[in-house]
Parts: sequence; structure tokens; C-alpha cells
Amino acid sequence: MGIVGAVLAGYSLFFVGLAAYLVPVAVTWFGVCKLHSKTRLTRIGWMGVAVLTVSAAALLQTLGLFEQNVEVTRAVAAWWAG
Repeated sequence: MGIVGAVLAGYSLFFVGLAAYLVPVAVTWFGVCKLHSKTRLTRIGWMGVAVLTVSAAALLQTLGLFEQNVEVTRAVAAWWAG
């Protein structure tokens, strides 16, 4: 998608973090369901994706699995700078 896709990806990562990777997974799942059962996508389905993304972002933030250790980062930066 070029520059527009890069900007959208950057903002989605900024606002919801790693949970933004659930959106392409959900769209792929909708595509598989559409090919399999010929059902229509409804607002409720898209609201489910939004709730899933927000709740996953909250869960990842609460667990703190991807937080950086500030002291280690500063030590590495000081070592790199010399």
C-alpha cells in the first residue's frame, strides 16, 4: 500500500500496540468464512473485531510482556555512545 499503508500501520501500532496484528487475522478469518458459507459481514462482526483488538491491547498492557527495562536501555545506550 506504500506510504499510506506505512502511516496507517504506524498509527495502529501506536494506538493499540501489538494487538493491531489481530486486525489482519480477523479480516482473513472473515474472508475464509465468506468463502465457506456465503454469509454477509455485519456491523456486529466488525464490532467484535474492535472489541477483540481493544481487549487484547489492554491484556498485553496489563501483562507487561513487552515492556522495556529503562535501566538496561540506558546502559546499552551509554556503552554504545562510548
